[in-house]
Formats: sequence, structure tokens, C-alpha cells
Amino acid sequence: MTHRLLRFDWEAVHGAPVRIIRGRDQQLTGDGSFRWSAVAFVVGEQAFVLTVTANSDEIIAELGDVSVTVGWGQIPSLSFALNKGLGWCWSGVNSQGYSDAFTIAFDPEPVTPRLQFLAEGSQLTCIDLTPHRG
Repeated sequence: MTHRLLRFDWEAVHGAPVRIIRGRDQQLTGDGSFRWSAVAFVVGEQAFVLTVTANSDEIIAELGDVSVTVGWGQIPSLSFALNKGLGWCWSGVNSQGYSDAFTIAFDPEPVTPRLQFLAEGSQLTCIDLTPHRG
């Protein structure tokens, strides 16, 4: 089984400062966290967008036009990443071969994982891997 999460060359956004972060279809969960159908990081004139496939709950990372974020809501909990450059990224594959995790680092620690997005029930959840950092 072959799956491909990253649908563009990460070098196109690596190091680019994040100008805007938006989420689509935000839902509050029982534990106080949020879920989205998609999350977009606007860098320059493009948006790096994470979505979830409905039939396999896999995360797809694509590069698109900034206009995809029009009408989407802000994600205040991710505001720490504004104006920081995108560092490395990692894709996670579960034991069944599905790409259901995506991890991102940000400057000034571009190789230290900071956020991990997980696909659950056709929605994205986000875990801050280093909440003690500002």
C-alpha cells in the first residue's frame, strides 16, 4: 500500500515566514481542544494546506493559492508561529500504512518538532509537542 502525504516540494516553503494561520470548519471537542476539516499556513503568496481524505482519514499536504483561506477562521492557539519560518516537516504512517500524522518545526529551532496534526474522524487535531516554549 503506497500513500503520499506531501504533494509538493517542501523546499518551496522551507524557511518562509508564516503570515497567517487559518482553520476551516472549527469544532470544539469535549476536552476543550479544537478540530478542523483543513488548516492553512499562508507563506508569501501561497498557502500550505493540510486536509483529511474522507475515505481513509489520511492527511494531504498541498500548496495552493492564498485565496483558499478566505472565510476561514483564525486559530489563536497557533499564533506563536506567526512570522516564524517553517522548519523541517515529518509525515507519520500508522501500522496500517495510512499517512495520518504530519509534524512541523518552526524557527528558531527548525529541526525540533513543534506541532503534530493527526487525522481522526475526517478531522484534524493538533498537538503542541513543546508547550513550554514561547
